[in-house]
Amino acid sequence: MSNYNTNSKFYKEMCERVGGDFRTWLNRKYWDEELNTRQMAQLVYGKSKNSPNISGWMKKLDIPLRDRSSAIALQWKDNQQRRVETSERAKKNIGTNSKGRQNLIAIMRTEEYREKSSKAKMGAKNGMYGIKGEESPKWNPDLTEEERIIRRAYPEYTEWRKQVYERDNYTCQICGDNKGGNLIAHHLNGYHWDKKTRVDINNGITLCESCHDAFHSIYGYGENNIFQFAQYQEMTISSKAPN
Repeated sequence: MSNYNTNSKFYKEMCERVGGDFRTWLNRKYWDEELNTRQMAQLVYGKSKNSPNISGWMKKLDIPLRDRSSAIALQWKDNQQRRVETSERAKKNIGTNSKGRQNLIAIMRTEEYREKSSKAKMGAKNGMYGIKGEESPKWNPDLTEEERIIRRAYPEYTEWRKQVYERDNYTCQICGDNKGGNLIAHHLNGYHWDKKTRVDINNGITLCESCHDAFHSIYGYGENNIFQFAQYQEMTISSKAPN
């Protein structure tokens, strides 16, 4: 519990602003309702730019903040508007025949890129590393339930992939490719380690094969997370955009 003096006039003023105990209000809005500090500042001060004030109060009152990865994940959760805006920005900056797309393809054709891509798939970085015998996707067709999960050959996974594609309008959310036949439902948090969200639609995003390969050539396989994807997305959309 915080050592902050909740009897101070400043704390009482904040309690009056929210119509109750301020610390309880902060906890409820931030952790239960999953609002961010900008949204909370808008409620308290009428200005989202006052979010540092909210962060400051949370620090004083020993209310923990979300780690950066979780904060980014919340930005995507049920946020169709963000997905649409990102998709439109991507189409403009690195869509088919754009200068940014041409630059990306040129990079992917270099020897340095191919070498990095090869190393990224070696050893423990490969999603299938250490999977042998009955756990291998090449095991006989009479699959056990465990093998079906490893191979992603079960109804829940098939339905998850379909829902991801439909939500993203069968369009790569990085470059805008919607030709079909080369799309992949990518897990934001890796399939192999985040078992709880394997078939959660909020943990999926549609990518074309090229963008998917580009991501994994940078971050490898198996231990991927949503923070890496956010970095990749910003790097791709911003750094490859035409001047």
